[in-house]
Amino acid sequence: MPAVLDPVRPIELAEIEAARERIKGTCVRTPLVRLELGAGFPDIRLKLENLQPINAYKLRGAANAVAMLSDAARRLGVWTISAGNAGQGVAYAARKAGVPCTVVAIETAPASESMATALAAPRSL
Repeated sequence: MPAVLDPVRPIELAEIEAARERIKGTCVRTPLVRLELGAGFPDIRLKLENLQPINAYKLRGAANAVAMLSDAARRLGVWTISAGNAGQGVAYAARKAGVPCTVVAIETAPASESMATALAAPRSL
């Protein structure tokens, strides 16, 4: 039997502001930079998420999710399955929050991704 999902709704500005407040100690406020293409081209702005500590925007969602954990959930810790930016984001956010974290990656994951995730993961907690 399929699960019944809540209807999709617009995200309220207050929810965005609350998330921004929750992640401000973990994520960097990154700039928007205008892409100069010349006359006749559209105005394009680049959000430089490569300036985040893990070089990716995925830290934002991970930091928000970890920040929203109850005290009981924090003690249990978090885990994710990813050898890429998502795993790095969860590991980094958990380390900053002092939450135990496990990142599961497939054996064939690129070594560079696995190493970056390992470096972001919590140490002894």
